[in-house]
Amino acid sequence: MSGAPYEQPQMPIQAAQVYEVLFSALGRLFAPENAERLLRKLENRGLKARNFEQLLATKVLDQLDERLAGSGKTAGQWYAELPVPDQGQLREFYLTAVEAVDPGLREKYAKIYRNY
Repeated sequence: MSGAPYEQPQMPIQAAQVYEVLFSALGRLFAPENAERLLRKLENRGLKARNFEQLLATKVLDQLDERLAGSGKTAGQWYAELPVPDQGQLREFYLTAVEAVDPGLREKYAKIYRNY
């Protein structure tokens, strides 16, 4: 048995074009220069940082990302077009990005990171 840590294998994306729209939007929002804007919006709305579906339902992504807003569909509509495995991978990317936010920002917005 090897001492290497377990890594979950990546499944291929089935709806690559649709996935890329949301993946790119999330990448832009979690860029260091934009992350605080996103966290502030979540805090103002009373949303928890790890609740991706609520983020979609309240159209936070659409309000913060101009390219997504100009796409003709909401983030929730794009997300609904994805097959379930792609949705899972996008949700996992979001959760990973939430956890990778600068520790200073995480401390400043600790309230939205709490699980209760």
